[in-house]
Amino acid sequence: MTDAPVRIESFESLADGCAATLFVSSPSFMRTSSVPGLADAILEALPGLVRHPCECGSAHGIAAELADTETPHLVEHIALELLAVSGIPRRELHGRTTWDFARDGAGVFHVSLHGAPPEACAKALGQATALVVGHM
Repeated sequence: MTDAPVRIESFESLADGCAATLFVSSPSFMRTSSVPGLADAILEALPGLVRHPCECGSAHGIAAELADTETPHLVEHIALELLAVSGIPRRELHGRTTWDFARDGAGVFHVSLHGAPPEACAKALGQATALVVGHM
């Protein structure tokens, strides 16, 4: 799936989770607001997302944040929700999405998940990425 609009480029196991490098292939897929209905479709599929805290969240809540955020940030929250649905306590889970286009190049994002086994994180990130791509 090398031509997917969002894809996992690399994965690293961590003692308390995982880290992955995601690549967004086009500026038109960089933000969720560029894909009409994307956030709404994801929130409908995973209603538990409305309970997610987010350090960089909108003053209007997580739904507003996910409606206009970096696409890999949406992938992060979906993966965390999938881990929670699989039985990992929400209070143990947290994630982070970062980027430095000057250093890594345009479209390169780093997503880390913590509080779950690396294998579970890898599976959740794969499923989350596929869910986002399926709605693009």
